[in-house]
Amino acid sequence: MSKKVSQLQRTFSRQVGVGRSRRQQRDELVAKQNRDSRTNYTEDLECMFREAELLDEFWLEANEPKEPSLLQLIANRALSSLGTLVRKRQ
Repeated sequence: MSKKVSQLQRTFSRQVGVGRSRRQQRDELVAKQNRDSRTNYTEDLECMFREAELLDEFWLEANEPKEPSLLQLIANRALSSLGTLVRKRQ
């Protein structure tokens, strides 16, 4: 009887261990994907701002300084989009 009980305990502990390991792997994968998506989003924003700075120079040369600069327009749009994204994640 005790032999059967110990065998069942070993089987159970192996199954629980495997399940925990799979959960940990899944959680690590999800965390990595979240980090990657945040990194990609940040890189996209940085690239967009760099392009906006270059375009802003041309905008200022071609237009009167009274009008909002292209950089300001893009920055306002990016902040609006970022705010929407943050609200959706909450």
